[in-house]
Amino acid sequence: TTASDAIPTSPRTEGDVDRGLATYDRLALVVHAACGHKFLHSLLTFPKLDDAIRDAGGWAVVEHFAAIAASYGDADVIQFAPLADVQALKRRLHAGLRASDDTRRKALADLSTIVRAFGSKRRLKGAKNLANAAQRLSRSAMLYPDLKAA
Repeated sequence: TTASDAIPTSPRTEGDVDRGLATYDRLALVVHAACGHKFLHSLLTFPKLDDAIRDAGGWAVVEHFAAIAASYGDADVIQFAPLADVQALKRRLHAGLRASDDTRRKALADLSTIVRAFGSKRRLKGAKNLANAAQRLSRSAMLYPDLKAA
């Protein structure tokens, strides 16, 4: 979730800029996570993927080793735990899409508020960094292609 009340809207000091940059970074992470969520869902539900996986032997081997990895709880392999049940992973991803997109939209709105608030404060050290970060974020959608449209 985002915290609109924590968004500095009247930056006056370099401390305000630092807080704005930190808030911006957190919100940008939210946007990237939501885009990654949507991308992963589109990847795992890509048309014909299930047929190709089935033709290659299915998810059973991946699920088996992911379950073993999860049972160890070792930090080096725990990231594979969601693959222990690919169908359940697909359901969780699908179920969370709307909330994830709502969170992404809210974060983008909050980011716009920050950029507008800091846009006129270029004299403050760090405000230019915020503008540059906003520009990079606007181009980041390319990192998460829409596979359904491909």
